[in-house]
Amino acid sequence: MFPLRLRKDHRLKEDLQQLEQQLAEILKPVSPRSEFVHDLHKSLLAREIRPSASKQAQMLDRRLLVAGGVLGSVLLIITGIRGLISLISVVGLLIQWFSRNSQRRQTTPA
Repeated sequence: MFPLRLRKDHRLKEDLQQLEQQLAEILKPVSPRSEFVHDLHKSLLAREIRPSASKQAQMLDRRLLVAGGVLGSVLLIITGIRGLISLISVVGLLIQWFSRNSQRRQTTPA
């Protein structure tokens, strides 16, 4: 299979080289007229260069991504603060519960 593919690639290369030689003989280089070059240059400079629609879409995507990241970060911080408040509340309740139990044990006659 490999030698067959190698032969096909070699033949294809030869065909392309032959085609290239034929085109080089038939086609001759042409230099453009100076007024054409001048008009083309003037029309290209006169055009307003605007960002393409894809660049505008990329900017919108980037802005939405940044806004989502900022919003997510704020919500994560708020959730962390709420978690800390809950943890502190639970610790406070446990301290109160232990102190009440220890007072009951001390006041209860054995």
